Amino acid sequence: MPAIAPMSDHYDALETRDPAARERAILERLPRQVAHAKAHAPAYARLFADVDAASIVTRGALARLRTALTPVWWKPAWRAAAVWVPSPRAASFLAQL
Repeated sequence: MPAIAPMSDHYDALETRDPAARERAILERLPRQVAHAKAHAPAYARLFADVDAASIVTRGALARLRTALTPVWWKPAWRAAAVWVPSPRAASFLAQL
């Protein structure tokens, strides 16, 4: 029976590298990840239709992309005014309470 390796405090060496090097590596791969999502996931292809994947090279650009994708009903101004209308199934469940 092979010996079991002792547990490590870290998953791999990528976790313990210099934070600046890690940030560079993540940001370098970000445009490819966005392009991959556009090419291989129909939902993201629609959501990212007007997005130039090559322009997503900073955390700020990623944050703006996330904000642009947030549904209108989730944005705080709309959430406060939202009225929940239960489906017939939910209404029948709530009536039993």
